[in-house]
Amino acid sequence: MGDDVMRSVRALVGSGVVSLVAATGIAAPVHADDTTGLQLNGRYLVTSNGEWSKTNEVFHDEQVVRQVWTTSSSCESPTSCTGHLTSSLGWEADMVYTEDRWVVRRTIPNWEPCYDGTAAPGRQEFRFWPVDSNGQRYPTDGSTFGGYDETYGLSGACGRNMPLVIKMPVRMQRIIQ
Repeated sequence: MGDDVMRSVRALVGSGVVSLVAATGIAAPVHADDTTGLQLNGRYLVTSNGEWSKTNEVFHDEQVVRQVWTTSSSCESPTSCTGHLTSSLGWEADMVYTEDRWVVRRTIPNWEPCYDGTAAPGRQEFRFWPVDSNGQRYPTDGSTFGGYDETYGLSGACGRNMPLVIKMPVRMQRIIQ
């Protein structure tokens, strides 16, 4: 009877290993030309809503900024994508998909006016992810994105150790052509 039990255990463990390999190890790797659903390729209307902006964590109205981004990207895997965008406002930047969101970073020259008449650069960062019509995360829809547009001055710029930080919600909508 001991041999029968051991054969049953071996068969059960063996079938479990086969199932595990079938579920995880046989899937083909994702390549840059495969569709992961994460690529951003096309034109998007991007609206930074200054009516809901915060300046150093205090609500303060800023100008609403609308621009059109033309994007091109590719993904090596479902967690690794890179790309480039051109804005209708005359700037370009690289973009990267990290963790669960897209991130775009750029430097804005002469962004923060200083008391002595000079100006310091600002670092602008857009973070966005797919959302549904209610603004809730919706990972399967690539036509609407929500997130934040945050621009901050460098600590110590303009002789102050407290950086200026402006953060506003951003919405991105695919333009159908």
